Amino acid sequence: MHDQQAGRLLREYRRRRRWRQLDLAERAGLSQSTESAAELGRFDTLTLGAIRRLFRTCDASVDLNIRGRGGETDCLLDEVHADLVRAIGEYLSARGWTCWFEVTYSHFGERGWLDVVAVRGDAVLVVEVKSELTSIEATLRKLDEKTRLAGQIAFERTGRRPLVVGRLLVLPDTTSARDRVHRYAAILDRSFPGRALALRAWLRNPASPFAGIHFVRNTDGGGTTRRRTTQRCRMRPDSGRPAASTGRADRIGT
Repeated sequence: MHDQQAGRLLREYRRRRRWRQLDLAERAGLSQSTESAAELGRFDTLTLGAIRRLFRTCDASVDLNIRGRGGETDCLLDEVHADLVRAIGEYLSARGWTCWFEVTYSHFGERGWLDVVAVRGDAVLVVEVKSELTSIEATLRKLDEKTRLAGQIAFERTGRRPLVVGRLLVLPDTTSARDRVHRYAAILDRSFPGRALALRAWLRNPASPFAGIHFVRNTDGGGTTRRRTTQRCRMRPDSGRPAASTGRADRIGT
């Protein structure tokens, strides 16, 4: 959809509500000139935040569709994902957890992979890393599956069945990611109530199940910076090398 089409769509949303341009602008906390520019498709003169606020006021959402040359966009997202995985691995390792990366599973027709599986004592943590949060429903459904299978996966790795299972959704610490979590707070706060302080407390004493969201600073080119630590993830017992550096996925199950 090009800018002029989007502007006309915004106008139709407004008209269906029988609002004047001023009415929409005031509800969105913007000026009438900003609203008028949006309806004319002059998005180059507006911030992305202002555009989203106008559509959100009309109960609509704006998702970016970025196109790169020759698959460039997918490659960049893969780099962001890898950086987030590495950063959360360092974070968990520094707190005494043993990490395995890109662990695949196949159990009675349920197949997939886990970005990070972390264990400490009788607890296991399933970590789902998203460079961008697109389908909330699909993310929740798949993470429910992984959490349910986490005990078996940990047992096959360590020979011990965990007594406590936690799950963590990791997102980049960007304005867009935080805005999306805020927009779907009614769903996400119920499924992932824990945040940074609760996560740190649980990692020290994982006595009961945990579910939360953790925002990780990274070097994804979006103006954020990664917190660098000197401690890397623990060595994987079967290889003697950090799992993050092998470039291979471990297979579990039959």
